[in-house]
This record gives sequence, structure tokens and C-alpha cells, in this order.
Amino acid sequence: MPQCKWCGKKGFFLSVHENGLCNECNTIIALDVHERARCIEDSMKYIERSKNMATRLSRCDVVLTHLEALLQYEGKGIPTIDPVPSALISEFTQQRQDIVVEGVEGKVKKSLARAKAAATTKGRIGGADKALEAIGEGRTELQDTRRLDALENQVRSFIYETKLDSYLESGSKAEFKDQRAKALDSYQEALFLVQTSDIDDESGEERKAWLRQKIEELRS
Repeated sequence: MPQCKWCGKKGFFLSVHENGLCNECNTIIALDVHERARCIEDSMKYIERSKNMATRLSRCDVVLTHLEALLQYEGKGIPTIDPVPSALISEFTQQRQDIVVEGVEGKVKKSLARAKAAATTKGRIGGADKALEAIGEGRTELQDTRRLDALENQVRSFIYETKLDSYLESGSKAEFKDQRAKALDSYQEALFLVQTSDIDDESGEERKAWLRQKIEELRS
């Protein structure tokens, strides 16, 4: 007995198309599939051509919204588009993740470039903080945030080294000027930073030993 795959109507005299739909459902669904396919195709062009991360992400969301709608038809065995919606959902979900990572990498690269070119420690740290903000924003858009871990470690290492260099330079200048109290304070700050940081510092133990020696010398 013929039965429409979408509305469920059935009967010996019911006419269904090759796609398993009755006349009424076939007209409605054919138009819906056509319009959604057009929107998907238009959005794909924006995703491919645009250099703006927000635009590309919003267009990915448009595509995924239409694919989710088409997935309902696929679930009932109704032909829609090729490749099928379920395959494209996986593809565009991954592409959206790639766009986020690519965009964050670009922002971090620019922020770190400005940070390295800054004339002051405050300026360098400020630039690096901007990079961390971009990474934080990216994490809210990702399913697998581990993809940004290496990038964040790079930025935090830069901040660590920048702060440490600043303390060491301040201590050295104070020593040269025979400002022992200021030098002591700077080296203590440096030691505290090295001891409490979770940055993977290969020279950490050597730095601690050198700083402890300096502190003892200045205290004597």
C-alpha cells in the first residue's frame, strides 16, 4: 500500500512520487529543498571568499542551520542534496572549527608582533594580553579547545620571559647604581616569578640558583 514518507498518508489509491512523497508533500518539500540548497550554495561562496572571520563563521552557521533542517528529510529516506546533509554537517562543523583556529592564529600573530615591537615592558605585556583575549574568545567557539593550547603556551611563555627580563634588567641597573634595596626587590620578584610559574622553563633551576645567590649577596 503506497504511503507518503513525510506526512504518513497511505491508501491503495494514493499516488506517490519516486521520492516516496504524495503530491502535496512533494510540492512543499521540493520547494523547501531548492531554497535551502540555494542558501547553502550562496553561503559557501562567502565562506570561501571572505577574509573576515565573523562573516565566515556566520555563514557556516547558516549552512549548518539549513543542513539540520534537511537532515529531517534524510532521516525519513527522502532525497535532498548530494552529498547528503549528514555528511555535510560533519564537514562544515569541522570547517567552522578550522576557521576559528585560523582566525585566532592571525589575531595572535598580529598582537605578538605589536608586543615585541613595543618600547616598554607594559606595552609588551599589553600586546600579549590582547593575544590571550583572542584565544579566550576562540575557545568559546570551539568544541575541542585543545587546538589552542600550544598557541596559549607560546603567549604565556612570552609574558613570562618579558616579565623576567624586566626584573633582571631592573636588578642589574640598581646594582650598577649601588641601589641595593631596589636590586634586592627586583631579584626577589624574579625569583618569585620563576618559582610560581607553570611555564616549562628549561633553565628554571639554574635561574633559581643564580637568583638565590644574588639575593644572598645583596643581603650580606
